[in-house]
Amino acid sequence: MITVDITSKLRDLGHEVSLLCRDNSKLLEEVSQIGIKAFSILENNTGILNSILKLRNLLKKNHFDIIHTHLSHDLWTIVPAMKLSRSKAKLYLTKHMGSGVAKKDVFHKYLYNKVDRIFAVSNYVKDSILETCPVEQSRVTVLHDAIPVDTFNRNKYDKTSIRKEFELPQNCIIAGMVGRITPGKGHEDLLNAIKKIKEETDKQIYFVIAGGASYGEEKYEAEIHSLAAELKISDRVIFIGFQKAVSKIMSVMDILVFPSHLESFGITLLEAMAMEVPIIASNNAGIPDIIIDGETGILAPPKDLSALSRAILKLAEDPGLCKKLGTAGRKRVEESFNLDVNILQLEEYYKNQVQ
Repeated sequence: MITVDITSKLRDLGHEVSLLCRDNSKLLEEVSQIGIKAFSILENNTGILNSILKLRNLLKKNHFDIIHTHLSHDLWTIVPAMKLSRSKAKLYLTKHMGSGVAKKDVFHKYLYNKVDRIFAVSNYVKDSILETCPVEQSRVTVLHDAIPVDTFNRNKYDKTSIRKEFELPQNCIIAGMVGRITPGKGHEDLLNAIKKIKEETDKQIYFVIAGGASYGEEKYEAEIHSLAAELKISDRVIFIGFQKAVSKIMSVMDILVFPSHLESFGITLLEAMAMEVPIIASNNAGIPDIIIDGETGILAPPKDLSALSRAILKLAEDPGLCKKLGTAGRKRVEESFNLDVNILQLEEYYKNQVQ
């Protein structure tokens, strides 16, 4: 979780950091394992008044210089609590998703007026904020998500044993897709592209799909599994479910396919690049902030099965190009999406705002 990584890094820099989260949440479980102070005071819509009062009491008892939320919905709790407690803390918001809904009514104007700075994880998200939210451009800054690059190392894995573990063929090309099986991620597009590849070439390419359904979307996941059978490509597709350590499965991938229809950013892309896996991704939204077409990956129009299948075959037939893209991708992550650098940038914004 990016929030846990950021919190840990800020603590390592000597800052006193506390985390506000929901009770019984995965976030609370994660931070408790690394010794970060957490307060489970946020509740859902039905308990928002209770959350406001809990946060007001917390703010009265503690001195916070900065409050930084990663969910705009939480402004409905944070802003009233800061008002009631007379907190002088600076308020930051990171927006991870674009929005198609206008938020320029009087209530949102009040909330966003209290936010000192908004970070957008991509230029696409920044444009969306300026279009839909009641804020001026001077308060919106692009600060890309980032990853702890040094934790990703393709060479530390035994690829033979991992292929055996997941029942993947040893001597063939492995292309993969990693992420939640949810509408809009492009799983249907990949499966139809696989059918096209299978019909048009005898190139032996196997596809591993890592990920599971989001809560309430189990039916959709089942439909994706069924689609592979209907297309008669089950002999080329292996579903391995949710994987906590994605670097492990990425270590045996020759190609990562990311056919999302609309992606605000894409942490999976950073992880694959850090693992030196060449990428084929949709040319939309926040993805071009990450992938430089022809230099660190290949971009294709979303939902274009012909372009997707051609790109997969192009990399499958050119190991030299795969190596070139993988090496360049790793370098780009080190230089532009390194969490150590990102945290120093965030810290500088904090310091400038508090002074």
